[in-house]
Amino acid sequence: MIASLARTSLLCLSILAWGLAPCPDSWGAVAWAGQSLSDLEKLSAKPRPDDRLPLAAHFLDEDGNSETLAHAFDGRPAVLLFVDYGCKNMCGAMLALTSRALAMSALDPGRDYRMIAIGLDPNQGAAAARDLKESLIDPGAPLFAATQFLTGPESSIAAVAASVHYRYSRDAEHSQFAHAAAVLVVTDEGRVTRIIPATAVTGETLRRALIEAQRGILSPILDAVGLLCYGYGPSHGLYNKVILATLRAGGAIALLLLAVGILVLVRRTAA
Repeated sequence: MIASLARTSLLCLSILAWGLAPCPDSWGAVAWAGQSLSDLEKLSAKPRPDDRLPLAAHFLDEDGNSETLAHAFDGRPAVLLFVDYGCKNMCGAMLALTSRALAMSALDPGRDYRMIAIGLDPNQGAAAARDLKESLIDPGAPLFAATQFLTGPESSIAAVAASVHYRYSRDAEHSQFAHAAAVLVVTDEGRVTRIIPATAVTGETLRRALIEAQRGILSPILDAVGLLCYGYGPSHGLYNKVILATLRAGGAIALLLLAVGILVLVRRTAA
């Protein structure tokens, strides 16, 4: 019985050890979800204190009307997000979270701020932007009128993204974009005053950031936002290094506990 238990234990330990083993170096060049790890590590959002948006860039609003980014700001500070209107990952949740946070900020939409989303996919038209906006924001709410979901040509999208050092990448194989999940707070002149990771967006955070933007106060931008909106699926899953390290650490602890348990069990059986 002891021999059988030992063989079974060794098999389990071998399987766990294999799962915890580092991936071969060659795996790093393979695109797990259409993007390689080296490609994804280059994606982030890190505006600089003197970054200014090209307000003359042209886009289409949800009704298909042509307008400049300056017109979308309407002389107000704004909360700006880069999104994929066809995203099945974080974009919808990020927009919904930001909308709820703005509703809890005690600020007046349209008077105190605007909310602007810029679609990363130039192939998505105004209809896609309108459908997503209507699904996330109550058309009867004041925020709806103070929000614009813009679409536009690649030249306009790239110009705005580059102006704030926002890097993104298209995964053509799975028709999705890898991009930083972040919210930018911008003055009415298009100067970035704050960047907030999507997971840190709250009503109080946005209230303070928008008040600072109204006053033209530029907060120090200390670090890049590297949290990515990018797909995960059983057949082409993607874990970033932090998650992968966490999984491996948890697995190592489980492996150690299992080994100790087996040792205790074997000693008791032998006694």
